[in-house]
Amino acid sequence: LYAAASKIPQMLSVIVTIFFQAWQVSANEEFKSKDIAQFYSQILEQISACTFLIGSLMIVLCRPINGIFLGADFAGAWIVIPPLVLMTVFFSFSQFLISVYSANKKTGMVLVTNLVCVAVNVTLNWLLIPIWGTVGAAIATAIAYLVLWIVRIADTRRIIHIQYDFGRTIAAVVITVLQGILVCMDADTMMTYTLCAAGILALVVIYWNTLCTLARFLCMLAIRLLKKT
Repeated sequence: LYAAASKIPQMLSVIVTIFFQAWQVSANEEFKSKDIAQFYSQILEQISACTFLIGSLMIVLCRPINGIFLGADFAGAWIVIPPLVLMTVFFSFSQFLISVYSANKKTGMVLVTNLVCVAVNVTLNWLLIPIWGTVGAAIATAIAYLVLWIVRIADTRRIIHIQYDFGRTIAAVVITVLQGILVCMDADTMMTYTLCAAGILALVVIYWNTLCTLARFLCMLAIRLLKKT
């Protein structure tokens, strides 16, 4: 069930990985620029908007997605998807910060922070698997990656002062976590889906300006491509 359910969040992981491979090159080239902190901050804001919204949609729609991609043989795998999506979201943000270490040639801290994540993960697996089984393993890994992200935020601020909107980020994390809890409670009711839809709407409101900026950029890019063709 765990292996089957992990295929769904991997779709988000593939998108993020492709972006980060391109981003790593730009980060290394721009690191010595005077506006590097602003550059990182803008990119992080756009990543946050897209990642939280896609993750939120995956959590809310995990049952139909499970039915489409995994089929009847893994009908029970849907309950593992919400914590695995949260795990992927937190992992994506922690991966983003690797570029700070790489560009500044301090990759040793990647290993150190990863070891912290491993320690948290192993401990929580030992505690949660006897209680919640497969779901406990997924929750343990999600929390471990959340800790990894927080540790890297604190550590990389010594290298570059990325501007975080902590209020907005915390609100987005709380919303997606609450959505995951509601879905995992197996409350397949209209109230559950109404609350989850309200969470998606709240994320849109929180990141409205960023989403508008991204929409304008995509429109400009589409117009340029059409002119070329």
